[in-house]
Amino acid sequence: MSADQGASPAGLFHSLRNIGPTLLALLRTRLELFGIELAEERGRASELAVQGALALLFAAMTLLMINVLILALCWENHRYAAIVGLIAFYIIGVALFAMRIRRALQSRPPIFDATLAELKADMEALNRVRQD
Repeated sequence: MSADQGASPAGLFHSLRNIGPTLLALLRTRLELFGIELAEERGRASELAVQGALALLFAAMTLLMINVLILALCWENHRYAAIVGLIAFYIIGVALFAMRIRRALQSRPPIFDATLAELKADMEALNRVRQD
């Protein structure tokens, strides 16, 4: 037996013993990245919710005032036509914005994309090490 053959098992055990802390450190880093992305997404979502609610409030008040103005102007001669026209306008608006919302939800990037990409790269690196 040569000196290389005798040192090989010890080197293997040493390498295996060092893999555990390395894998834990890698997992910790990935979990921290996940937490950061989650916090960013939560912040964006709450900010969008508040801004959306305020935009809807102002839009609703504006539309209410426009409706009152149109109905006041048309009340004597064409009140039913004005009411039907306003209803048609709102139905078309709802349909258009529902389609835009659906399109926006379908085209947004997957959540936690960076975390998933890093985990995939880690798995590929581990598979390469395992094959060597």
